[in-house]
Amino acid sequence: MTETRPTLPAGRRGAFTLLELLIVIAVIAILAAVAMPVLHIVHIKAKRTEAKHEALNLANAIRAYDAEYSEYPIPEGEAGSDYYETKTGLELMAVLTGEDEVMNPRRLQFYQGKNARGDVAGLIEEPAGSGKFRLVDWWGNEYFVRMDGDYRNGVGKIADCKATVRQGVAVWSKGNPKSDGTFEPCVKWPKSW
Repeated sequence: MTETRPTLPAGRRGAFTLLELLIVIAVIAILAAVAMPVLHIVHIKAKRTEAKHEALNLANAIRAYDAEYSEYPIPEGEAGSDYYETKTGLELMAVLTGEDEVMNPRRLQFYQGKNARGDVAGLIEEPAGSGKFRLVDWWGNEYFVRMDGDYRNGVGKIADCKATVRQGVAVWSKGNPKSDGTFEPCVKWPKSW
């Protein structure tokens, strides 16, 4: 005796049922829902890492300026104090990009950053077409810069940080502001030390 298998109608062979398709779609949706928060965390860490890299590049540019001119790019009258603190606004960036002929008479380009994509993370030209730039982090904030004004003990204690920085240059970003306008604690800031 030979066993015969039941045969399906010609149009139904190997097709998925509606229930099977709905189950596959539900499983994919659940996996996507689980992956989204993880991807968001990875994206935030990538932004912080890039901001830290930018802070290190800026600190190195200031050290290169010091090596070339035997002084930090501190405006006349501000040198000699324990430290000088500024942000990466138009004045400092003009010196480091070679646009300021007074503080950088050789017009050397110490900092070669990338232009911002949109309005965040990089050099933003202000006003447009002026050739003057300010440097901002991923959150649209200028970096903080502190330089040792008297070349003695580093730049001291930074804002809300507990540690004393014993380097001649410190650069940091406070990162993404919270909804109430405050910032994460210092340990989470992208910084050059």
